[in-house]
Amino acid sequence: GRSLATSVDPVSRLSPRLRKALDCLLEGDSEKQAAARLGISQETVHGYAKQLHRHFGVGSRGELLAYFLRWYRRSGGG
Repeated sequence: GRSLATSVDPVSRLSPRLRKALDCLLEGDSEKQAAARLGISQETVHGYAKQLHRHFGVGSRGELLAYFLRWYRRSGGG
C-alpha cells in the first residue's frame, strides 16, 4: 500500500556520490559551492543534479526540495 511506499528512504538506491551531491543541494549549496565542497568539477555536479531530477521525477531544485519536504512530513519527521 501507500504507507509502505512512503516509509522507504528515497535516497537508499542512490550511489554514495549522488547522495553527497544531493546533501549539498538540499543544504542550499549552489552547484559551484557543491563542487568545491566535494572536490569535483561544477560540470560533474550539474550532471549529478540532472540525474537526481530524473530519479525523483522533478524539474527544478525547488521541486526537489518540495519532494523531500513532503517525504519528511509523511515519514513522521514533522
